[in-house]
This record gives sequence, structure tokens and C-alpha cells, in this order.
Amino acid sequence: MFKFSRERINNLGQNVYVDRMRRYLYDMFPESEEMPIEKMDETILKLTERAQTHYGLILETDIAPFIVGAWLMAVDFDDKYLAVKKILSDPNLASFEKSEKLWQFLEDAFRILEEGKK
Repeated sequence: MFKFSRERINNLGQNVYVDRMRRYLYDMFPESEEMPIEKMDETILKLTERAQTHYGLILETDIAPFIVGAWLMAVDFDDKYLAVKKILSDPNLASFEKSEKLWQFLEDAFRILEEGKK
């Protein structure tokens, strides 16, 4: 029988998470495949760490819009856009509420941009 250390189990879990998030970005934004895998994985891990430590985002589904926002707007979009900062820093919002509001912000922002092109 194989025995894995806690660290090994955590690393396996992290690898699965990063792979899943990378595939999500590839599916949503095919141009993201142009970024080397190592850089993509490193970026996902850094964004995840920031989402967790700075804003209390917990679940993968809560972190996903943070990573998507960083991909679409800028890696530091949480510092560049006051509305995003207010959502993510609100101590009265649970992780899933921040996630929902962030998705809504992204949808609204890109809808407005798209309407401006018409």
C-alpha cells in the first residue's frame, strides 16, 4: 500500500486545481493557450494566493471570477478598479457573495464595452 505524506497530498491537490483552472481559461479564452504552461500555472497560483489572503475568497468557484478578471482586465485589476476593490474588501460579504458580485461586475463591464462598439 502506498503512503503519502500530507505535503505530497497537498501538492497533488494543488496540481489538480491548477490544471483544472488552466483548462477553464483555455476553454473560455482560447488565446490563453499562447502563454507558456509554466507561466500560466505560476500566475494562477499567485492570483489564488492573493484572492485567498487579501480578500478571503475560499472555494475554487469563488476564486474563478478573480482569475478571469485578472485575465481579462489586468493582473492587478483588483487594485486598478475601485468597484472591484470595494466588492472584494467588503467585510460584510461572504466569499460566495464577493464571487457573485465580481461575476456581475465583469459581465456588466464587458456588456457596456460591447455596447460602446455599436
